[in-house]
Amino acid sequence: MIGWYLHHHGRGHLDRLRAVAPLIGQPITVFSSLPAPARPPASAAGPVRWVGLDADAGPEEACPDPARADPTAGGRLHWAPLLHRGHARRLAAIAQAALGLSGLVVDVSAEAALLGRLLGLPVALFTQPGDRTDAPHRLALDLASVIIAPFPSAEALGASAFAAAAPHLVGRARAVCVGGLAPDDDPEDTGRDAAAPAGTRSEAPAEGRLRVLAVGGAGGSLLTARDLEAAAAASRHAWRLIGVPGHPFSPAVAAELAACDVAIVGAGLGSVAQLARSGRPGAILPAPRPFGEQAATARMLAELGAVVVDSPPPPAAWDGLLDRARAAGPLRGWHRPDGAAAAAAAITAACGGRP
Repeated sequence: MIGWYLHHHGRGHLDRLRAVAPLIGQPITVFSSLPAPARPPASAAGPVRWVGLDADAGPEEACPDPARADPTAGGRLHWAPLLHRGHARRLAAIAQAALGLSGLVVDVSAEAALLGRLLGLPVALFTQPGDRTDAPHRLALDLASVIIAPFPSAEALGASAFAAAAPHLVGRARAVCVGGLAPDDDPEDTGRDAAAPAGTRSEAPAEGRLRVLAVGGAGGSLLTARDLEAAAAASRHAWRLIGVPGHPFSPAVAAELAACDVAIVGAGLGSVAQLARSGRPGAILPAPRPFGEQAATARMLAELGAVVVDSPPPPAAWDGLLDRARAAGPLRGWHRPDGAAAAAAAITAACGGRP
């Protein structure tokens, strides 16, 4: 049994699990404060077991203000507030299962990686772009049996561009860059209405009009719904908005992307992986994130020729940006056809032994 710690922020972490788990031959137990999805991911051994974890950021009687309860232990950790029982219970749930685990996949948490290694488990640690050279990240990287980077390698990007975007991986022999990871299908899609939503290929927009898909990120976006609605109103193209206030997220993201001519997405690893896998061109909008994650991802994408939009443009400027994005073509060099298999092989090699 392989354990898998799954971070709850955004959709990309769950997408990576869905992409990789089917290629792993052992049962998987997921530990996450993200609610279990209606259609659970599955490994080759069957559906994953989902263990819900308590929240660790809200006020409690013994810890009324976690942010003031020395949560970083003087800069040695990222989040471990003193006397927070939710935090204690989430780590205890992982420890309680440890005797039945052959290893722990961590996507992502320095504390979960440290706990896994203290429990004597090999740790397969996912990492992300950005400046992660701080002490907690260095400790987690040092302890990991393998480090999985779901973005292109230094060979694909060039050594200087890679070092600028992921300095924490320079010289790390145990790091494996597998490219973007996105599931093969839309596992949360429970079936679509016979009438396709506005903006899909069935509408056949007038000559010269593009089908534009703007996808909001679950972790937040640089653009508001008002920004996008104003851009759509000023555009000559046919727009469809999903995942922003007033425009519900579609569970059929892969199908939505396949039906568009050009997309607008954030620079989260999940969104970028979906876009790259779809083969559609797109404009990328990085949003502020801890450790400069999306800004670093955007620099990688720009190095590969993608159109990156660093600040919200005026509504009238969008058509020119979309024309540039379409002329640039699909994202090249981000998706590896064997990327999920490479990640699964690295996890199995590190964590596949019997406890």
